[in-house]
Amino acid sequence: MELERVGSSGRYELVAAPGRDLLRRDAPALTRGLIAAADTDALLAFIQDDLTADAPQAWRNPGRHDGTIQIFSQRAVYYVRPLTDNDRIGRITGCRVRGPGDGAIESETIDARVHVARDLHEARDRVARTGGGAMAWKSVGADKATALSAVDPVEWHALVLIEVAALLEGRLHHYPAEIIDAPETGLVRVAARTDVMRDRWRATFGRMEAAAELQREMLRDDGTAEWTLTVSDALTLGPTVPKLYLEDVVDEGGRRLYVFRHEGNLPVEAHVLLRPRPDRGTETQIRRRLRHVVTARDNVELLRAIGNPQSVGLDPALSAIAAPGAPPDELDPSKSDAWEAICRGHSIDLIVGPPGVGKTFLVSRLVSSILSSHPTARVLIAAQNHEALAEMERKLREHLSQAERDPIVVRIERPAPDLSDTQLRDQARTLLDAFVLGDASPLSRRRREAVERVLRRTGPVGDVDPEGEAILRDTEHLILRSADVTLATANSSVIEEMVAEGEQFDWVIVEEAARASGPELIGPLLLGARRVLIGDHRQLAPFDAERKARLYRDDAGEALLADAPELIDAVSDLPDAVWMSLEVLANDPILRADALGAALRLEQPFREIAETTEEMTHARNGPVSMLTEQSRMHPAICGLVSDTFYGGQLTTVDRIADRPCPIAPASGALSAPVVLFDLPSLSRTRVQAFETYEGTSPCNRAEAAALFEALDRLSPANGATPTLAILSPYTAQCRILHARVASRVDPETKLLNGFASPKGDGVFVQTIDSFQGGEADLVVVTTVRNNQKMGRHALGILGDRRRMNVLLSRAKHKLVLVTSTGFLKNAVKWSEPGRGPGHDLEFLGALLRRIDLMAAPDDPDTTPTASIIACGEDGKVVQ
Repeated sequence: MELERVGSSGRYELVAAPGRDLLRRDAPALTRGLIAAADTDALLAFIQDDLTADAPQAWRNPGRHDGTIQIFSQRAVYYVRPLTDNDRIGRITGCRVRGPGDGAIESETIDARVHVARDLHEARDRVARTGGGAMAWKSVGADKATALSAVDPVEWHALVLIEVAALLEGRLHHYPAEIIDAPETGLVRVAARTDVMRDRWRATFGRMEAAAELQREMLRDDGTAEWTLTVSDALTLGPTVPKLYLEDVVDEGGRRLYVFRHEGNLPVEAHVLLRPRPDRGTETQIRRRLRHVVTARDNVELLRAIGNPQSVGLDPALSAIAAPGAPPDELDPSKSDAWEAICRGHSIDLIVGPPGVGKTFLVSRLVSSILSSHPTARVLIAAQNHEALAEMERKLREHLSQAERDPIVVRIERPAPDLSDTQLRDQARTLLDAFVLGDASPLSRRRREAVERVLRRTGPVGDVDPEGEAILRDTEHLILRSADVTLATANSSVIEEMVAEGEQFDWVIVEEAARASGPELIGPLLLGARRVLIGDHRQLAPFDAERKARLYRDDAGEALLADAPELIDAVSDLPDAVWMSLEVLANDPILRADALGAALRLEQPFREIAETTEEMTHARNGPVSMLTEQSRMHPAICGLVSDTFYGGQLTTVDRIADRPCPIAPASGALSAPVVLFDLPSLSRTRVQAFETYEGTSPCNRAEAAALFEALDRLSPANGATPTLAILSPYTAQCRILHARVASRVDPETKLLNGFASPKGDGVFVQTIDSFQGGEADLVVVTTVRNNQKMGRHALGILGDRRRMNVLLSRAKHKLVLVTSTGFLKNAVKWSEPGRGPGHDLEFLGALLRRIDLMAAPDDPDTTPTASIIACGEDGKVVQ
């Protein structure tokens, strides 16, 4: 068998899926009736454990012509037949209890892990994610073969491919168009143009025809996006291309015309490409990440670790460097376990942090302990966005102040969007003001005057004093290199500069790591030997990860590599190693398959590592720890989130149960911590539609009416000023709500009915993506969807369990859901029929069942923790 593949991903598996009769008939008999046929999850777990407990034996009967292989475990015989269209998937057609005479002299030990998928859909996904590590079943019982070795780890090639895919995504947004006319100065009318060759190319990547997708893009456009018209398909263009802003969409003469305002000269040619205006920042970030990847080429340990930390051990000498002390007594058991796992040391440590568990609390204590024991230690904290860094800095400074420690803490980015200077520059100005301009300054009079001009900003507006600026930059550099704790976004230019200069920190901690792709993580991880990733793979994923994942599968992966040289050529000043990688992949089909599978995994490395570790039930002292004690949500809200998304693992600290609620309900029905305003499903009403569309984004005005019914029945309690967040998955619904909220907000206090916005800025309405990491005392959620479609298409974003997790886990005291339970139950019932329990949308069914139980507990003496309030088709509460 192909069980050793130097240069491959190292994940060698035989992927199998249950046949029609296996779970219904054979597997229950194998368990001697201890597991019922209806308990699919338990039966699958039983088979998985049986096939991985000890190395099973395989024997191919030469008398059978259908390729069936017999697998002998300690207790059973399994019959596996490879699929005719994909022999990397085996169908387990049956099994029986193994008897004394079962076995064959010619049988071989299966050294690869056998993975039993839930069904063929999951098996195909598993094979794609595993890449070349998914073994062909035809090789079982055949002569062993070893693939040619590759010089570089497959993960390195995969990281290059991920950035190639990002470039391809950009080109997929180039739409053939025709300039119809310019009806007046500053306006141009454009229509979609059919390009058969381009549509065939798009189909390779699973995309609809360009004209249809352009229509969807235009319907989404609110007039703020920048577009341009070019005759060139190059990914990046100079600054002279015109700027276009969508003004209107009209139908004329049987054609749909897009009317744009424009700045600059239009192309002379009629046949053009309508495309998003090239963003130099995007090109810069792709170039930056590729440079990080090339720098990591020789760091085989890191490349292996980002794919699988279990496969790489930490040098014992490194584990002793700047080691934190014993966990503080104030940590709960799960935080103490995570602390001790970090102290043991792995090539990369992962901390899974569900909502409200105190991730920043843990990091602040960890950093404080490191600096207390090792005052010369240097710590880098990176994150995906400025808001997460700002919160981390605030908590860290707060704790260090309480601990009476005064290390140098520097955050590179601007403290607020409206400030022109970074925090680092402000610190440099303060330092120069105190020491350079003082009486004892060692600088010459000329240089002191230059510094003073920079600090006082004297001289004409726009003038720059070169000498003063140079001194200011040198001072920034000095502060940065002297900092005990440095905070920077993962994609920042400062990270790039430090990687190029070979900087090293004792510790690198990456917040929101589950929202970062492999290339985004590589930069910060190159800067330290002790690495900690903190995130939650059950919440939002890296941007566009799911759509990009389709580019690595089947024919799309081959087409991606075919286009790769031209795509990479659009990015200037790249190292030669990038071209070398593409050339090697083009000439090595085995490595290519492996790299595509690794790219699929490394689009979401945090999730991959966490889920792989969860599958390894025998793992002990591994690199993944989960924080389980939360202090944000009311215990009832926590129970709802925990049971729906975390397998019941989340618990609540005792003090939260006794926390006074700052929200007063108008009636007893609203006193529960979870309140559901329930509209009828569309199929039960006389209205034509609940959903209307603004572009491609749906909105639901009946739900908006119900939402304000809820707000009118809730008010602050006892003079408190609780916070309020209004959330929806859809931008159109947010726009409707924002317009209505704006008329109710007090212009002086920025309060809404006595409630403050989460950031105190008067912004109450937000989408899911913009509010991850946020919290409020009262959270009101409108889900919008209520239609007569069938299956997954009916649910839209509501079928995304990670986005729903974010929606439901933001509330501290009260969660109000505005939805239609009838619609949701029907949609779940008719989604992917026949897949049984555990399918992708089962979480919605579990959520609704949990709310029903909370509203009507089995024990009549138990106080309900949820209430369901019926609303009519107009959104008004039914009395």
